[in-house]
Amino acid sequence: MPHHEHQQSDVKALVERELSQMDWSSGISKAQLLHRFRMVPTVREMFEAQVPEKTFSSEQALLKAIPDSAWQKVEQIIEHGIPESHYRESKAAQFNDWGETPGFGRLPAEQEETREGS
Repeated sequence: MPHHEHQQSDVKALVERELSQMDWSSGISKAQLLHRFRMVPTVREMFEAQVPEKTFSSEQALLKAIPDSAWQKVEQIIEHGIPESHYRESKAAQFNDWGETPGFGRLPAEQEETREGS
């Protein structure tokens, strides 16, 4: 099964590359992580399930929080596709109303006033 191991590490390598592009200087919260991976439902779901609600100081600290079994599960979903992932995707989308995504959520009060006044 060396092919599976290779594929599994490919997924992890892609996630690690994305994490390395984030600004870790003031830490990264779980909410920031979910937002960054919002377009990758399978990975976002893994983070939702595995990552504790805390701020991580480095990508290494974050990666240590995720067990190998979670990476293997993500790889299986990406490789074989699971129909229920569409249900999970829509369920996960319900949690995205925290105003962290541009165009969603609420505007700060001063922006609302400016908009009404123009």
